[in-house]
Amino acid sequence: MMIHLYLSLIPEALIASMLEPADFAAYYALGEHDKPNGQAVFVEIDPTFRHEFFPIELGLARCVPGADGKPKSSVYISIYRVMEHIPITAMGDLYYVTRDGRSLRTGKTPAVQNDGGLHFYYELAPVRLSVVSSLGPVAFNELLLGHQKDFQGLPAIAFIEMELGELANDPE
Repeated sequence: MMIHLYLSLIPEALIASMLEPADFAAYYALGEHDKPNGQAVFVEIDPTFRHEFFPIELGLARCVPGADGKPKSSVYISIYRVMEHIPITAMGDLYYVTRDGRSLRTGKTPAVQNDGGLHFYYELAPVRLSVVSSLGPVAFNELLLGHQKDFQGLPAIAFIEMELGELANDPE
């Protein structure tokens, strides 16, 4: 069985699993024995990705089928400072998962240098804030990472831009 690597954004963790993304989504939202865990957002990680910060090989060695042949659902490799050690090049599709285990897969899209009007951002990890800003996604990311002005910044950030439609240019 193939072992997948997943970067969970809520909560932040690097997880190995024998489950395909849709099955992992249902498992992660519903938990074992249908005990709901809630909404989830995770990213597929290139299975060949390795970084000295993570004991990936140890996690993979623990990711074995059960005695009954059932695939291993999850092995937590790391829960600390995960996102900042995974380059975007190692990230694949992102999955939004509902509380009842349904998932929506989205692919990568380049950031748009859109600085006009207002933008609404929902930060996923490592902090959970909602922000309205006049900065476009690229400039907002640079600010949060500490690449602008005197703000120290975060080591890494994952956020979603919510479309405001006409409110972006006329909030009244």
